[in-house]
Amino acid sequence: AFPALQINEDFATQLVTVTDIADLTPEPVKARSYGDWMIWMVHRAWLNDPALVELNFNNMHMPESHIEERIAPKLMQAMKTNTHIEVLSLSNSNVQKPQAIELAEALRRNTTLRCLNLECNWLDSSSVRELALAIHANANCPIEHLRFSHQKQMGQFFGRPTEEAVGQMMQRN
Repeated sequence: AFPALQINEDFATQLVTVTDIADLTPEPVKARSYGDWMIWMVHRAWLNDPALVELNFNNMHMPESHIEERIAPKLMQAMKTNTHIEVLSLSNSNVQKPQAIELAEALRRNTTLRCLNLECNWLDSSSVRELALAIHANANCPIEHLRFSHQKQMGQFFGRPTEEAVGQMMQRN
């Protein structure tokens, strides 16, 4: 398990000014300061780092967007233009409905992501539906694996509109 999320504001402020991947600071130690590490990883995604093909935040609590904008919201924005991340694993990482909607917008144009794991988060039926509709709308979407089961505060079913959207997505993709 990881300690409580702590962010070194001096580190984060300096990091977000970096505009070239070659100027990026060395990777922070995840076990010691996973908040700094998460901000660093998201900034790599934002900079479209060609070496970053898999981003795994499984079981790492991302703070809500009103508390920290440099992690979940920035990651979803980065996915709109990132051309290297093929695997995005966010299982049990506190993805909220607004971030799922932002990610759906990104999936309408992303042509790189092959595997997306959003299991055990806080998505509702409408956000899952938006994700499915976005993938369906993107003729160049290469997603092979999409996982969104076991959402917190959801029953076993997402409802007919969501299930229909997922079915249509599966027929096309």
